[in-house]
Amino acid sequence: MAPRQPIEPVKAPRLREGDELVGPLTLSLLKPGQFNARRARYLDPRIAPGAANLAIAVRDGGGRLLGVFALAPRTYTPDEAYVLSDFAVTPADYPRLSKLIVLAATPSEALLLCQGAFSRRIRRVATTAFSNNPVSMKYRGLLRLNIARRTRTAGSSSTSTRGGPSASARWPMPWGYG
Repeated sequence: MAPRQPIEPVKAPRLREGDELVGPLTLSLLKPGQFNARRARYLDPRIAPGAANLAIAVRDGGGRLLGVFALAPRTYTPDEAYVLSDFAVTPADYPRLSKLIVLAATPSEALLLCQGAFSRRIRRVATTAFSNNPVSMKYRGLLRLNIARRTRTAGSSSTSTRGGPSASARWPMPWGYG
């Protein structure tokens, strides 16, 4: 099946099984076609594609791609950015790599990229997690739970947080990597 959105290759190597994660982490902007290519490769094809206002790649100190997150400005809360998508490149030897990608979306570095792209002050990020468990483990400890509600298919929870210290400073301590 051919993609319905334009795609462009990302010319950076990705973290693979057997590779060691090295710091410090860096954030770099992706073009829409590059985001679409990574999204098509690593996300479930049943998830409807969306247009990202700002797509950011998370790389380790060796320049390898760890994951991607995409943000859009919120309409009703002008100081908030919405995380449309966040995913890690897989497979890798780090079981909580997805949590690192969420963590990379919360520090001041990511919020400054948002402010430049959206031309307004961004103080926090929010996202929606669709899970059978309303408190998704991927977001626990990183994003505060605001709303939890049940739907027919799965639980839905909306979470938000304020920006904190850089991801590379917080990553090794809670999960023992680095």
